[in-house]
Amino acid sequence: MNELFRKGNFLVFNYSIWRTFVKPAPFHNALQQEMEFKGYKLRVFLLFLVTAIFFLVRDLWGLGTEQATALFAQGFMDKYITARYLSALGATIFGMIYFAFHYYVVTYFLYLLTELPYKWIQRVQVYTICLLVVEKIIHFIVFYNVGYATNLSFLSLAPIVAQWTTNEFTLFLLNQLTVGVVAVIAVQYTFLKKWNDNNNGALLFKIIFVHIVIAIFVAILSVLPLQDWLVGGL
Repeated sequence: MNELFRKGNFLVFNYSIWRTFVKPAPFHNALQQEMEFKGYKLRVFLLFLVTAIFFLVRDLWGLGTEQATALFAQGFMDKYITARYLSALGATIFGMIYFAFHYYVVTYFLYLLTELPYKWIQRVQVYTICLLVVEKIIHFIVFYNVGYATNLSFLSLAPIVAQWTTNEFTLFLLNQLTVGVVAVIAVQYTFLKKWNDNNNGALLFKIIFVHIVIAIFVAILSVLPLQDWLVGGL
């Protein structure tokens, strides 16, 4: 399939997530020449749907629903059913928020720090969302096969550090710095440095800084008993 075709007096870039990921040069040129990206919005929407549906599937399987299950064990069927419906709805909404956070918020922070065009960074964020979702799918497949889930990612240093400390904030902080996040940093740096006119070392530091801030934010949220508050309020 041709990557470029003419539409009237304008060149149009035939967008594909996988093709532009493995062959980024035409992608870079198309962005710099401000070409129209045919198929981009559809693929972003499909990625948005896949992310939301995946979070819903994880919840339906039972990941993170321990407190609701306790209601079932105690015989509170009405509360249990309500809790599961709310949990499923919350998981779906969280999947949407997860996508929006990485597609809009992270993009904005990188835009402020790097001063690169917002839309260019946003195009790169599509790859990072794909990598993060794939990592979560790997987790889910492993959890599904072993029949249980853990709070700590086996793709991070948290399970190892847990042998020496039980500090929840420290563990959840390290839990966010996974193999997938390292891959995301590598992808962001590899793509963004093509447009960076300043020091590439500074660019890498800024990218890592954003991910450390995200990890701290998520760690703070993780130590809060949000599910207990939700179930306790039913």
